[in-house]
Amino acid sequence: IREHSQGINELAFAQQANKDGGTTLLLASASSDRTIGIWSLAERKEDQWQVKLEDEQQRSLYSVKFREDGKGVTAVDDNGQIFVWDITRPDVPNLVETYTAVSPRIGMVSYSGDGQIVAVGNLGGTVQLFQVATGKLIQELSDETGPILSLALSTDGQLLVTGNKEGHLRFWSVAEGKLQQVIETKPVALNAI
Repeated sequence: IREHSQGINELAFAQQANKDGGTTLLLASASSDRTIGIWSLAERKEDQWQVKLEDEQQRSLYSVKFREDGKGVTAVDDNGQIFVWDITRPDVPNLVETYTAVSPRIGMVSYSGDGQIVAVGNLGGTVQLFQVATGKLIQELSDETGPILSLALSTDGQLLVTGNKEGHLRFWSVAEGKLQQVIETKPVALNAI
């Protein structure tokens, strides 16, 4: 992790199958230095590796998530650019897809449990949901009550929760794009869900 020249904004873990049938734990970091760092945390020193993923379009990276099998990684930068990398061969990483969402802020990116859907939100109250592999916009949701400060996507990618500065949790159906429920908490900003 010392390879980064600026702060780390998010970490992610995954397991990747080995050729011998075992698994290796992987760690990814999204950094303000415009790079994604990936480390193999294998038990045997000779099986360990690290790679730095960078593209000239990448800006300060806010978020990172592994694909379910650990052979791909997705990152979102502060400009709303989404980068999808294939790391099947860590010695030859491949940028397979880039697309643009709304400009997020830290804490306003969430992924479905399988890493197939990414939700990106901004302070203006807009959340966009994309299929990670294709960049296809699945849904765009807008909260007319004002800025949202945090969001979370359910493991199955079917439910999105947003939090605002008045302490309201809003539950959205991703498939329908409709508000399902509002829970009012204490009147304080919900900066994290």
